[in-house]
Amino acid sequence: MEVELLRYPYLGIYVNSFRLHSASGDVLIDSGLASGRSALECSANHDSVLLSTHGHWDHIGNHGYLQKRGVCVYAHPGDLRYYSDHTWHWEALFGQFSEDFDLPAARRTTFVSEIGEEMTPECAIADGEVLSLGDLSIQVIATPGHSAGSVCYLVRETGDLFTGDSLMGEGFFGGLPQYADSLAYRDSMEKLTRLSVEKVYCDHNEPMPGSELRKKAEQGIACCERLERRVREFVAGYRGPGERMLGEAVAAVCRAEGKKPGGGICVTVLTHLREMGEADEIRLALEKHIPV
Repeated sequence: MEVELLRYPYLGIYVNSFRLHSASGDVLIDSGLASGRSALECSANHDSVLLSTHGHWDHIGNHGYLQKRGVCVYAHPGDLRYYSDHTWHWEALFGQFSEDFDLPAARRTTFVSEIGEEMTPECAIADGEVLSLGDLSIQVIATPGHSAGSVCYLVRETGDLFTGDSLMGEGFFGGLPQYADSLAYRDSMEKLTRLSVEKVYCDHNEPMPGSELRKKAEQGIACCERLERRVREFVAGYRGPGERMLGEAVAAVCRAEGKKPGGGICVTVLTHLREMGEADEIRLALEKHIPV
């Protein structure tokens, strides 16, 4: 089996997807951005399958295009709304935070042009399931946290692990990790520390030796715990209007971490606020925000 990395640049960064060449046909893992469609033309047929690591916009730009050409799309049902409701998708990840950080206009333009068409994956997958795809046996490893339907794929024949955005460490491209459920995220990282693999392929990092998997997962756990402490410390000293709490909390966390605010850390801070309870100021902060 040969692993081909397909890289899609956008907004000064990039997203990866992968094509596994096997004797029985192509296995695609994620489909990148809609503008990169030409790279997938040779795989747009009934002999190929598409495995989705999760439903976020920059990983699904060609899902609908490939599905219409006979490619069976596998995905975890936990992320179905991301594939089928792009208006909600934008609001959940970016639009609802427009007053909480400086949201660049190019983010909206890029989202709309690159997410592709709405669709519904036809093949549901579950944790522990082994997909027999021609001469490959690919195990599904559920890793919720980044999103409810995030999964990793382990190719049993080679020991290659494809993690999507699940394995974030301390964040991608100098940012901070994005997760919608901190407890599930930490449990998923604990699960990854117990795996023995040969090579790790991530959607926003260079491939890494399997020996680095445990360290990267442990970094993710430590960072999550640190960010939770920072949010709790901020809330404990907060005296401002509750409806502005999220934006101010995001700014405080980013200052402490030496990072710039963005949609990802807004999701993370919102997650920690939701998990902290029903104090009046937190309730006010959450009233105008939808769950991710």
